[in-house]
Amino acid sequence: MVALAAAYLAWENAPLDRTEKATVGDAVSSFREGGGGGRDGPGPLFEREHGVYRYETRGEESADTGLLDATHEYDGISTITVKPSGCGVVERWQVLGGRWAEFTSCPAGQGFFELVGLVEYHEFFGETRESAYRCSGDSASSRSSRQVGTRFSGRCESKDGNVAISRSRVASIDEIRVGNHSFDAVHTVTDVRLEGDVSGTAHREDWRRRSDGLLLRRVNTSDAKMSGTISADYLEQYTIHLQSVNPET
Repeated sequence: MVALAAAYLAWENAPLDRTEKATVGDAVSSFREGGGGGRDGPGPLFEREHGVYRYETRGEESADTGLLDATHEYDGISTITVKPSGCGVVERWQVLGGRWAEFTSCPAGQGFFELVGLVEYHEFFGETRESAYRCSGDSASSRSSRQVGTRFSGRCESKDGNVAISRSRVASIDEIRVGNHSFDAVHTVTDVRLEGDVSGTAHREDWRRRSDGLLLRRVNTSDAKMSGTISADYLEQYTIHLQSVNPET
């Protein structure tokens, strides 16, 4: 009876879990305030126009502490903002006010870019978790020139000791339709092992336009345990598909 009463009191005093959809308008306003514009460079590859790209989105994330659980739906529109940052370019995917991720890439010679930074942000039960990683090795940004069957790897580490180790391969060259047009896309498959306060696995499939690396489609699943102020089992699965190759600026 005492244990039951304690559990009830913990539930009654638990922080409320609220989340809001991120809007295209908010992403555009942030892009304009940051003064983003132009195209990536140097070289003929990755000359993506900077701006806010809209993606049709399906999926959700969930967290379960054993006492508290919550699910955040992603269905609708999410955005990826492509803008200059530091040595190169950053891609910021945002689906909720409390869920976003940033990928920073920098020139690596011969017109290619390599992933140098990754930030993952989550918000559950009034608690926020922002994990910032420094990365090395092959990256999504240099895959448009890869041959089918090529395998490569990467490693990202955070200051607090978290590690993400990726193993990737080029699965195929596919035709992906966006609006009224079809584009050749490099289909890469990546498996990630997570170690540290965030431990588990992730599986991601990307289709990037062969001409410039623009992300056309992504399928992602993650299964992890998060330790900290609030520890939880975390699951995420989503699919995003680009609506137009012309960004809002």
